[in-house]
Parts: sequence; C-alpha cells; structure tokens
Amino acid sequence: MEPFTYAYYETVITELQAHDYEFVTYGDTEAILDPDRKCVVLRHDVDISPLCIPPIMRIEHRNNAVSTYFFMVSSPLYNPFDVEVVQIVHTLRAYGNQIGLHFNFLDGGLGDDYTTLSECVLDQLALFERAYGFNADIVGYHSPPNTGVNSVPIPVPHNFDGFYANNLYYMGDSKCVLLHDFIDVIGSGAHPKIQLLTHPVWWSDKRNTPFLAIRRALALTSQHTDEWLENNFKIFRSV
Repeated sequence: MEPFTYAYYETVITELQAHDYEFVTYGDTEAILDPDRKCVVLRHDVDISPLCIPPIMRIEHRNNAVSTYFFMVSSPLYNPFDVEVVQIVHTLRAYGNQIGLHFNFLDGGLGDDYTTLSECVLDQLALFERAYGFNADIVGYHSPPNTGVNSVPIPVPHNFDGFYANNLYYMGDSKCVLLHDFIDVIGSGAHPKIQLLTHPVWWSDKRNTPFLAIRRALALTSQHTDEWLENNFKIFRSV
C-alpha cells in the first residue's frame, strides 16, 4: 500500500486498533507509564494549511481515534482567526481531539540563551486563546534547536519533554519521508508505546512529491481566498 495516501493512513489507524493500542493524548501519563497497556499518541503538526485537515479528521473520527493537532498562530501561511480555521479547530475539539500551540523557533525574538522563550510562548498562547476561545494545554515545538532548549521551563508542557522521548517510540513523516513503515512497526509488536507524527499537508488520495503536496495545499488556500474575495469584494471579478 502506498504511503502518504488516505488509504494507508486509515490502515494505520485500523492496524493500531487490531493490535490493541489505545489512542491517548499528551498528558495521559497513566496510560503511557502503565506497562500493561499499549498506547499511541497520534500527533499532527499543521505547518502549511489547516485546509488539509478534514480528510484526516474524518478518517480518525469514523474509526473512533483521537489525536493531538498543533496549530501555529504566527504563520504567514494561515490566519488563526480565519472563520474556516476556527471551525476546523472547534470540530476537532468536539470530536475529542487535543489542540495545542505549534511554537515556531524560526519566528525570531528569542535570545541565543533562550531567556525570552517563556515570554514568547506566553505571547503566542494568549493569541491562541483569543483565536479559539480556550487555552492550549500542550505546546509542540517546530524546528527546535539541537541545544539544551528542552531544559528551559515554559508555562505549559511541551512535546519535546524528555518524558515523551523516554517513554514513547517515535515515528514520523518529516520532510515527506517515512523512516519506518508505520504498519510494519505496529504489526511487529516491538513497541507498545508509540508517538506517531504526521503532517496533513503530505497526505492525499494519491502519493505526491513534497513540491506537489505543498502546491496542492497552497491551491486550497488560494481557492479559499478567492471565495472570501468573491463574498466580500463585489468588484473582484470585474474587468
């Protein structure tokens, strides 16, 4: 089965269920530490466009799976206050998913020693709460440096905390590459505790190159922008 397709992702979900994995979220330390329970934290980093989320969301919902979705509030690619983005976030939350802040270390404003990290995270958490109407209880780091930043305290838990690294076997699709075949790892039974990262932008009905996947996401955003202009600026299509 071809990776990076919705069919493959749905098979991942059903294979997890067939092998008795519980779907848990960050903060569920009881399940993660219980040696008699198999569990998986499904994580989605929303880097390019939230408009790529609905097919993944529907797959999970119809299979009674829950995930953690990390949203940026400072991305030049999407607006957290956009009505459609807010609707997606609230639908995800109504389905029982965890919604967290995706904090981007590339945004700037951080000193070399990260003494302002807590302040920057607090600023973005405030924007998050203003956009979505609830507080994020988990922060997901985007492009963290390979230094001791994980030891710098911030106001809420983050997914690079050593607890998760030490207790969950990590699999991901960063850079549109699977370092492990998800289905093979699940079927092997070798890892009863898993953290599985996907980026919705990479997934579609058929496998795409990274370039085509990103272009597809940007096309969804462009279509959404055109619809907004049509509804709000009557001269948009005038000659």
